[in-house]
Amino acid sequence: MTHETAKTKEIISTVGALGGAVLIAVAMAEARALVKDRRNGSHKADVVSNIRPGEHATFTVPGYHADGRTLGKNLDRHFEQMGTTHFAIHPERGFSLDSIRDEWLKARDRDGHRPARIYALSMGGLLVARMFSDPEFRQEFGEVDKVVLDSALSGKEDLDIGTKLSMLFAAVLPVTHLTGQLYRVLSSGQLDKEIDHAPEVLREEAIERLRVSADTRFSAGKGQIDFMRSNDVNAMDLREFGQEVKDGFIYLASTCDKVVNTRRSAGIYGESLEQDIAYRIDTLRRDSTSHAGGPERPQGPIDALLDQNSSRYRTSTVRYMLNRMSQKDEAGPEWAPAA
Repeated sequence: MTHETAKTKEIISTVGALGGAVLIAVAMAEARALVKDRRNGSHKADVVSNIRPGEHATFTVPGYHADGRTLGKNLDRHFEQMGTTHFAIHPERGFSLDSIRDEWLKARDRDGHRPARIYALSMGGLLVARMFSDPEFRQEFGEVDKVVLDSALSGKEDLDIGTKLSMLFAAVLPVTHLTGQLYRVLSSGQLDKEIDHAPEVLREEAIERLRVSADTRFSAGKGQIDFMRSNDVNAMDLREFGQEVKDGFIYLASTCDKVVNTRRSAGIYGESLEQDIAYRIDTLRRDSTSHAGGPERPQGPIDALLDQNSSRYRTSTVRYMLNRMSQKDEAGPEWAPAA
């Protein structure tokens, strides 16, 4: 063996050893970071309650990738005129329906089971449908007088192709520290967008909501994605729930939602509930392509929850017609002028 060959082998051996050491160090750092993430992330849901005088309690259910605590902090000053408010908070790890159910029922104990109004945004509508399709939960939760669905998702088929592909990609990724960091980087892209909000909403509040949402854990996002991929209002029987809601349902939307096919979704909800749903388009306050824009334009949800100022909105009635949607060439609900 020549001196040069021996030297080359020695260099290769040294580089290999250093490379192995680096890989071990990276793996150990990843493991430590993941343990820390798991220790800090809770599997439990929560509900922030503000108990006030009044006949009703208003539940706000956030959507995908939304921080319910920040949403509640900023939205409550607009909703406090309605009395007691509850703001649901999704688990930071996974998506435990048992934990969500338990915390919602604890909130009902705090408000004395007064009649509830529910305001559900995006994925929050699908969660409400899933929870209230259970007769036992409905009985324990108690009376619901009004449900407002803000750009609510009925199932993954409502989503645009880009969102579907993103969900599919996230569904197959493992929950690691590295994927969590990548998820935060991708989510932070929203922060560069122009923020549209009403004069009564502070710009700092709108920025805070986007910033905190962008910082949502991948473990939370993945659990919510799994929930959206495995649940569909089209497969639920919500007839009894529809009959129990005294003041009916309003579906609140922008003119052309950039994420959810709201017309299709509203039709699915109407069929499952066997109820006429008021499809209310907010043309005065919302950007034409905005999705679940209530937190930045709170007067729309307030009007819907209190069933007031309907003349300010373009409203149609989504009539449930079993099997009619599938019989038509283009998907969509039946429409009739609102009474």
